[in-house]
Amino acid sequence: MKSTPIRGAVILQLCMLFACISLSARILRNFDFTVGQLPAELKFTTYGDGQAESSLVSALRDGVPITPCMMYAPNPRSWGHLICDIPANEVPAGGRIRVTAFVTSNLPDKAHVCICEGSTFGSTLEKVTINGGKSEYANLRGPITVELPRREATDFVSVACGIDYYSSKAWAVVDRFVVEHLAEGEESAIDTAGLKPLKQLKLPSKLLLLCLSIPLDKTLNALNHEQARYAATGLDSHPMALRRQELGKQLESGLRDVLQGDLDLDTLTHAEKELLGTSFRWQVLPEMTVLNQAVAFPPDVTEQFSPVAASNGQSNCILLISNDFHEKATFRIWVEGDAATAVKLKRLHWIDGVADIPQDYAPTDLLELGSGDSMPFMLSFSAKQLPPGLHEIRLMLSPLDLRLPERVIHCHFKTLPYRLPDALPIQTFAWDYNMAAQDSVMDLLHGMRVNTFMVTVSETDFRNLHAMIDTIDRHGLRDSSFLFLETWFIRNATEWKPEFDQWLDQLEAEMASRNWPRNRWVLHIFDEVFSEPFYRAATAIKAKHPHIPLFSDVIASQETIDKFAPVIDFWCPHIRQRVEQREEHLAELKAMRATHPVWVYDCDSTATYPVERYRFMPWLSWLDGDHGLGFWCLGSMTLRPAPGKANWGSTYTFNGKLVPSRRLWMFAAGLEDYLLLAKAAEIAPEETRTLAERVLAAFGKPEFAHVVEEARAALLSRIEQGH
Repeated sequence: MKSTPIRGAVILQLCMLFACISLSARILRNFDFTVGQLPAELKFTTYGDGQAESSLVSALRDGVPITPCMMYAPNPRSWGHLICDIPANEVPAGGRIRVTAFVTSNLPDKAHVCICEGSTFGSTLEKVTINGGKSEYANLRGPITVELPRREATDFVSVACGIDYYSSKAWAVVDRFVVEHLAEGEESAIDTAGLKPLKQLKLPSKLLLLCLSIPLDKTLNALNHEQARYAATGLDSHPMALRRQELGKQLESGLRDVLQGDLDLDTLTHAEKELLGTSFRWQVLPEMTVLNQAVAFPPDVTEQFSPVAASNGQSNCILLISNDFHEKATFRIWVEGDAATAVKLKRLHWIDGVADIPQDYAPTDLLELGSGDSMPFMLSFSAKQLPPGLHEIRLMLSPLDLRLPERVIHCHFKTLPYRLPDALPIQTFAWDYNMAAQDSVMDLLHGMRVNTFMVTVSETDFRNLHAMIDTIDRHGLRDSSFLFLETWFIRNATEWKPEFDQWLDQLEAEMASRNWPRNRWVLHIFDEVFSEPFYRAATAIKAKHPHIPLFSDVIASQETIDKFAPVIDFWCPHIRQRVEQREEHLAELKAMRATHPVWVYDCDSTATYPVERYRFMPWLSWLDGDHGLGFWCLGSMTLRPAPGKANWGSTYTFNGKLVPSRRLWMFAAGLEDYLLLAKAAEIAPEETRTLAERVLAAFGKPEFAHVVEEARAALLSRIEQGH
């Protein structure tokens, strides 16, 4: 029989009706905690050591009083769930079961929803399907959802919402918990996208400590201690310091709220997140930054920096790790990126209150840092094995404590297509006292661009001289090396002795036997003095061998300069007379330069000696046109000197291995600066001199390290533009 139009319309309407019905999910349970106690169908079950807790907490949402359920796990072995067992006859066959929970939690992936069939959740965990929720830290605003196909119509369904295992100090607040059954093709009846965000929760003060993953009182103490350090160094006005002060006030306000009986959870957890985010931090500081255990720096967080170097040069900085957390922290550092092998990290150890002992750090090493302490590192970027261009480097800083965030230092290391000269055009030395005759020490000094090596020569023994020349020849450095000969026996004698003439003849013969050029060595017979014995000895040497060059390391009056000029070949006044006393000695320095080449040296090389003096000496030498520079001395230091004795060496010895101090590395950096100055002066002489004069003007002032970094960057920029 044919259908009539009316009959067809009725069938169409019925089909549409059934379609609408089929798209409506069946809500099996809807717990919104609008009563002051747990619904009878819900039970709270703990696992592990059974110390988990559950409470109903008063709150306001859109002005309506509700009582969300709060769960808390005080240690890793305490965990628990709200559980509801739904009889099989209330759950239709087929389709799928869906649970939606609206949760606020302080730990990601620890608040979750679970479903199983046939047994109460927790009794047969192997049957459980679990879907953990993802969240923002300390601000999980659901929903968390999980679905499970309905397999057996005769099995009851068990659903749970709670805190997962191994969630120490985790808490979760549940304010809605919905269970649905969805037939084939049906969608959830819960419009999660259309729900308004929950209002801020107010918790009773007795739960304050339960809501924090950090002890509030200890955190406040650590914060106050940190602010006191900044205030002591005049840095309390720094924006980040102000931000920390603001967070401290928020926490103190929360502490006052305890006495009033409630607490704004959102404010507290936000402050906690901010504090954890900056409690374990790193800073990239200029290479010459003054580091000691009392100094404090503004709590900047440098997210990216860009070192630059010539193709055979390097760029250095200081990495400072600070722990403002209330507990000791363990962490590790490693490097990633296409130029990771070009990065060297050395941990700086404290001695005499300053960071001066650099020790190679392996990425597998674990480091510990006490609360309130800082740990500095020397960070070096070497361009020697890299092609010119921009290279990506990521320095990873990872605390083992999951409460503390990881850091990533993004770096773009730029290497220029310009190569620095292999040798310096001036003499550079470090009073090594025969140490450079060792192959390892020669490698170290040559790598730092030191080219003048000290030999102590006795009245009867020339073995030190031959050993040094042998080492120089083995390393292929004869054409670029200079010898500095030290003779204590001459200065210890009250008068020049006839046998000293024979010694001079023997010295000449030894030099000739090794074919060592006469213009590549100097004799040092008296130290830091212009005395009559010095004058008579120098006169005797020049009378016997006029071509033997003599060295003097002291400033003098015009009268003394006139007297000694005929018997002296190199003047070398102390750096103090060239900088701090510069104006006082302009006439003497001018008189010295009018007669012979001038060097400059420093002799106060204790661990506490400012590293800026090492870096600055090459700048001063270039600016003044010196022929040489150096410092006393290279000799290895003991870590525990005898009482009343000072450590003067710029290296340390560990298990027979020589370790350069931070001061010595600064000297090497200054020698590279000298080459940059020389090259930039070929391109822009006036601008280069202005930069060097700016560095001289800043010497000894707090801004010196930054001025040098800016000047170095400007030199590299000019070289890049002119290359």
